[in-house]
Amino acid sequence: MVDGNIVYMEEMLEKKEIDVLKDLWRSDNKRLLVCPVCGGSLKVNMHPRTLHGSFRVSYDTFIECENCTFSVEANAFKVFGAVKSFDEKTIDISSWSTLGDREINSFGNGLDEEILREISSSGELTEFLVVNGQVVAIID
Repeated sequence: MVDGNIVYMEEMLEKKEIDVLKDLWRSDNKRLLVCPVCGGSLKVNMHPRTLHGSFRVSYDTFIECENCTFSVEANAFKVFGAVKSFDEKTIDISSWSTLGDREINSFGNGLDEEILREISSSGELTEFLVVNGQVVAIID
């Protein structure tokens, strides 16, 4: 579904799929990705693409287990910034473009309201995982 220039996910990913994507994007991840269903090894294939009207690169991400039918297909990237505002549908994140300019981007909201209130009131810079146009996790 498209609302202005925000694309909302038609179907929310399951928690285990979000956790696998979150592990993939963690900068301190030093372990192999493990299938949350069977414990097998996961194969990851990522194809970069430039987002329309932006210099930001997102990744068409394909993850599948070598032993079972678990798989994830998503477009994902990280945003490092601060919550400017939010409601039950959208989050506005103030961040920097790849050229160093300040920018505010709107994404679909897939986070808990209490966590957003806490982050917003602190003003802390945070890494957000954006999947298919929706903020689905905070990368810690």
